[in-house]
Amino acid sequence: MRLLISTFTKVFCLFILLLGKSVAQETNSIGIYFGLTDFHLRDDHASPVFFRGIGITPSIQYLYKGESVIQSVELSYYYDYLGSININFNTDNWRGKVKYSYLHFITNFNNQIKLFIGASISSFLSLSDYRYIDDNLAIKSWYWNHSLNAELELIYSFNQKEYISAQFSLPTISNISRPKYSPSENYSYSTNSYKVNMFGEMVYFPNNFFISTILVYQKLISARFGLQIEYEFYYSLFNKPKEVAMYMNNISAGLVWKF
Repeated sequence: MRLLISTFTKVFCLFILLLGKSVAQETNSIGIYFGLTDFHLRDDHASPVFFRGIGITPSIQYLYKGESVIQSVELSYYYDYLGSININFNTDNWRGKVKYSYLHFITNFNNQIKLFIGASISSFLSLSDYRYIDDNLAIKSWYWNHSLNAELELIYSFNQKEYISAQFSLPTISNISRPKYSPSENYSYSTNSYKVNMFGEMVYFPNNFFISTILVYQKLISARFGLQIEYEFYYSLFNKPKEVAMYMNNISAGLVWKF
């Protein structure tokens, strides 16, 4: 857990520094959001059954918008307690995402809908501690995906203070860390714990598949502050060393500060 927080915090701070040197000070904003996540997971490395649960998801985002460029840095955290059809088996699940996106304006439709296309770099971790009902740790499993993604965004503006947007993301090249086929290969008997490797195998689309769709509604309530509601659907599938499939529905709301 400390490794997850430390890694994402360092990368987030690095991107903020890089953006600060490269963009103008005209349209910048920081948003802080909180919401709920509905998560479903089947990881055949740990168990062939589905686990599901409702959890929490705080997030923070830095956003720069220009006439022809959108840049953003996102840091998100998710936690769920997942149950299964087997009431004797459950898991705590922690997930985190850090993402930098660069989008360029392509065209507009009827002077209201703008189309942006670009790329992003993201890191997404899903970490699970599978336990029996007596709270004894049975196995730890994870899916850690670092990837270069293709991005598309459509923005519909009602007026200068209110808009909705739809964002879509697909991976192109990914580095995937997963446990070894034998759980004992990742277990340290000296520390009595599992070792979660940050990096693993390089794979190309569609061998590692995920899709992220984000719908955003934002309305300014003053010159500096706005309200934002966001819905995200995420689905992921990878088949090594055994298949892991997951999807989540996230809904969150928060305050945006423009400066």
